[in-house]
Amino acid sequence: MSLPRKPIKAATSGYTEPIDIWRRYATELEEKALVDPYWDIFRFTDSLPDPTELVRIVGLFLAHRILQDTEYQNRLTVFDSVSKFLGMVQEGYRQSYGYHTKIHSADTAITLYQMIGVYERPRGIDALDELAAILAAFAHDFDSDKLDHLSMEVATFDGDLGLVRDHIQLKCFGPPTHSCLDCIVILPEAKVVFAGDILFVGIAPIMTRESAQKSLDALAWLEERIDSSWKLVPGHGPVTSLDGLQAAKHYYRSLQEAVDQEGCSCLDNHTMCGLDFYTSPPEELRDWTELQRSMVNAFVECEMKEGRDLTDADFTRLTIDAEVLKELRSQSQ
Repeated sequence: MSLPRKPIKAATSGYTEPIDIWRRYATELEEKALVDPYWDIFRFTDSLPDPTELVRIVGLFLAHRILQDTEYQNRLTVFDSVSKFLGMVQEGYRQSYGYHTKIHSADTAITLYQMIGVYERPRGIDALDELAAILAAFAHDFDSDKLDHLSMEVATFDGDLGLVRDHIQLKCFGPPTHSCLDCIVILPEAKVVFAGDILFVGIAPIMTRESAQKSLDALAWLEERIDSSWKLVPGHGPVTSLDGLQAAKHYYRSLQEAVDQEGCSCLDNHTMCGLDFYTSPPEELRDWTELQRSMVNAFVECEMKEGRDLTDADFTRLTIDAEVLKELRSQSQ
């Protein structure tokens, strides 16, 4: 996601929609989204007057849940700031993804929904600190290679590991494979990690920047610092634990093996890379969604192996081709 270049200005201007907009949808969010694992967030999105408002609706609902038992006198100010921040995030989607806006907004709202799933008062962490961590996680990828573009105040930085407030760590990997600078937010005392786009669970990731090994390295870094008692909130997919992290590693390793076996003649033949991996994925990955992305990922992996640079035009063409192939395959089955 590409955030506005002047995030503070963007976060404190515009977006004057009432901050209680979420209340119109509170019943469904409370009675369906929080209890039904098969809740259809895309149907919910289609029911909204403006589908891109999904991010702010779910985000404000989450902020209300976090702060509802607190006694903050400036709660309205907090909600107003949260609303403006979420509006800024939405604007980033509009700028970056074009026709993908609704889909990616839904993905982000699903991430927020999963954050609600791990909602419980973190041990020793103030509610506002918790909310700050979640908002930091909400803007978990930055289209910049410099940390001074981060949109939240970072108290200290030691290399690429930062401290936001007192109980929140911000670790940035630049670049893994999804964007120029992917960051995760760690709450050590609560044993919760908002893993951003270094972690996809049950859904194929999208590689745009580097080889699969970069994501494997980032996942290995995280794996060394947690145990089975931790909860991981992925950028896309359900709340998980070390099991989900291992599944993500298995995906990337399987992709590497497939590329090694199939070779990279697809680059010069102008055919789809990773076609066999897509049509016959490993048994453990067959229930994953959006596996057509693996063909794009295999192309990126080949480009990295051959020392080539992937252009935006290549990526767009590959993504469209993969979606078309997915549709044709579904019609033939």
